[in-house]
Amino acid sequence: MGSENKQKMSLCILSAVDTLKKGKLVVYPTETLYGLGAVAFDERAVKKVFEAKQRPLTEPISIAVNGLEMVRKVARVNMVALKLYDAFLPGPLTLILKAEKGLSNLLVKGGKLGVRVPSHPIALKLITGVGAPLTSTSANLHGGQDPISLDIAKMQLGNRVSLYIEGGVLGGLPSTVVELTSDKPKVLRESIISKEDVLRVTNNG
Repeated sequence: MGSENKQKMSLCILSAVDTLKKGKLVVYPTETLYGLGAVAFDERAVKKVFEAKQRPLTEPISIAVNGLEMVRKVARVNMVALKLYDAFLPGPLTLILKAEKGLSNLLVKGGKLGVRVPSHPIALKLITGVGAPLTSTSANLHGGQDPISLDIAKMQLGNRVSLYIEGGVLGGLPSTVVELTSDKPKVLRESIISKEDVLRVTNNG
């Protein structure tokens, strides 16, 4: 990326951070699909995510954080979670953990919260710029086409989103999802990171 393009992207990220802080929605690239972002601690903004996606309020959405310190603010991190964190994060893995108190019911169900640490630099810069987790749900209508490009996201969400950040055509596979709220880890969705890889790490030592 040339210096002029880098400057444009820096301005775009600053604008996106400002937009998010105002309680509006931003579509941003990750290493998997385009994500639909709102500040996770802003319940009104999170509700807008559900409205934009036409997603039932009974189906909570995961959040994206920028590192282990932020994970610990929203969820309880056990030894198995630490092993998976060290092995795969940042990257295409969502951990279902026991949530800390005080989070919105739109994010937590049965005391459980989905958390991921994206590896895409734009996603990380947005989270760091806002200073809080962002919603980490795909930028599409509920059950709609996977948003591997910005055009696919725009086609489905339109002007319900205040700002779209271009990141090219993305990997196209969702994150692997592992639940860690009981004695043994459960792979709820196998994707880029295989079930075998997860079990190899969690069973080691």
